[in-house]
Amino acid sequence: MAGARVNNYSPSTADLTSVMGTLDGTRTGYVALSLTNYTSTSRPAIAAGSLVEVAGALFRFSTEEIISTAGVTSTATNTYYIRLVPSSSECTAQFSTSAPVWREDLQGWYQSTASADRYAQFTMQFSAGDYINKSEFAERSIYIGRRSSDNAATYNEMPVLGYMDNGTPLYCRVVSCVTTGAGYASGVHGISLALTNHRIISAVTQSVSSIATHGDPYVFTFCSGTANEEIHAVEFDDTYVRALTFGVCSTGRYYNVTLVYL
Repeated sequence: MAGARVNNYSPSTADLTSVMGTLDGTRTGYVALSLTNYTSTSRPAIAAGSLVEVAGALFRFSTEEIISTAGVTSTATNTYYIRLVPSSSECTAQFSTSAPVWREDLQGWYQSTASADRYAQFTMQFSAGDYINKSEFAERSIYIGRRSSDNAATYNEMPVLGYMDNGTPLYCRVVSCVTTGAGYASGVHGISLALTNHRIISAVTQSVSSIATHGDPYVFTFCSGTANEEIHAVEFDDTYVRALTFGVCSTGRYYNVTLVYL
């Protein structure tokens, strides 16, 4: 069915119904909502001045709004979302561990396709009392979750690589690792609580120094060869990532490890 024009009013007709329909239509999916404590590990709140449309109603938060934890009774590590619960006159906010779904008719993330509870465009991890890895998923995920503005999306100045189907952002970084005479090359990855929160989900290694049996630098995940310099596994903890070699190799051999992480 073709789209129906709603702005058919004119100064002579003063069609109030059309004016109201036009205004309501232009704000569908509208969100201008910010969080406090966005770059810290403290519990966030909805910032004063935020404005958001929820299921056809427009709500303004004139003062800072506390986000209730009533719906998340467990203190275990988990992904948190922010659920906006409207009534006829006001809108409250609460944390949720349930991922949202996209409502085509309301052009936003909601608790379900039949729910009027909208989700704010933020997600974060809750761990050991801290609210970490705060990030945005403002637009609808497509296919693997990438969105049109990925090239401009950042978290703590880290570009967003893409999104999982539940809106969780993915990041990527390259870590330079060097051997020190042991059976591995190591480097500091700089990913907070990487092992504790199981944040690293993929690793690919690249030799920077020449490898005895292969000559020029090359890319590999794992090798089945036996040369001391070849990599057979990658491991990490909360501080370091290590490319494990088949044997003890010379000091000063360099490898790049590309990490994809949550």
